[in-house]
Amino acid sequence: MTHREHLTAICPLYGLTIRTARLTLRPPDEADIAALARALVPGVQAPETPRFQADWLYAASPARERRLLKTVSGAVSRWTPDDWELNLAVFLSDDPVGMQRIFSHGFGVTRAFGTGSWLTFIVSANAATVLELIRLFLSPCRSPQGGTALSQSLG
Repeated sequence: MTHREHLTAICPLYGLTIRTARLTLRPPDEADIAALARALVPGVQAPETPRFQADWLYAASPARERRLLKTVSGAVSRWTPDDWELNLAVFLSDDPVGMQRIFSHGFGVTRAFGTGSWLTFIVSANAATVLELIRLFLSPCRSPQGGTALSQSLG
């Protein structure tokens, strides 16, 4: 059995994989987290661009790796049907290039969720990759009126 198969036996969430023609998204294991942290070394955006809210993205090693590990493993350990956070590592041709986050608090009542993501600076300059990721997650979120929403009511 592979490491991922062992993780999936413990937590079926690790068996989830989403593929497009160029991208693969899956819950990151420890090796993926280390690779994602290394991919962050050049940064997630140009220096003149306003910073993301997640300060840990700008931390030096090993604080960056520790925070990424705590974020992902904490989300898995706290998962309930009403309060959940799905963190998916984004891979472009087997190279880790970012994270996609889907989350909900009080899902049983609100039937609403939100999303967030980051891509490495090198990849975020590639508009085709960014658009593919956006389409992948927003296409199922069409409202009855035909618009697209980052937070979509499912009720």
